[in-house]
Amino acid sequence: RKISFIEIQGLFNPEDWDVGYMTGDDLKRCALHPVKDISLHGVENFSNGVYFKYLTNTIVLIRRGHTWDYTIYDESRGIINQIREQGAVCYNIHTNYKEAAILSGLGVRARNSLIYSYKFGFDHHITAFRFDNEIIDVPENRRQNYKIWNRCVGCDDCAKACPVNAIHNEEKNPFAWWLDSEKCLDFIAYGDHPTIPSVKQFWHKN
Repeated sequence: RKISFIEIQGLFNPEDWDVGYMTGDDLKRCALHPVKDISLHGVENFSNGVYFKYLTNTIVLIRRGHTWDYTIYDESRGIINQIREQGAVCYNIHTNYKEAAILSGLGVRARNSLIYSYKFGFDHHITAFRFDNEIIDVPENRRQNYKIWNRCVGCDDCAKACPVNAIHNEEKNPFAWWLDSEKCLDFIAYGDHPTIPSVKQFWHKN
């Protein structure tokens, strides 16, 4: 059966969730962007080697909350199950979620490579589901904003404030900012900053 976007959107509490939509062309474009390797259960590795062929409907979800809270994945699957029980055929997909947020009109990229959610700012998580069912009643005013977040224009405070100098722009080009994620991950794990906690500090303290 056909599924209404409004019906899907209504499953998610608007105080905690933002819901977007991608076409098949959007999903193909998204899937061809680089993506982190995501290891699940210690063995499986999902990356963009998966080609999403002939898929025309994708729902993108942004969940308000701390960036380290990964319960969004189980929570979103639980909510989606409500519409599965009514005959929808859908699957959680692994792709470039940042690109998905932009293509579905839910956010814009900042200089630090993070997505600024129009609804929740920076503190959020992103996931996506693809549907075999045709999705109707999709809003026509989806914003696909490939510009840098407007508050980033003329500002490089994040690069100056980064404790490990992980945010770079050697070309001095507004669109050439990139994030050295290895430096980020090392700092999150082993950092010794006096005010920013790390995993190491947490374990030593607790």
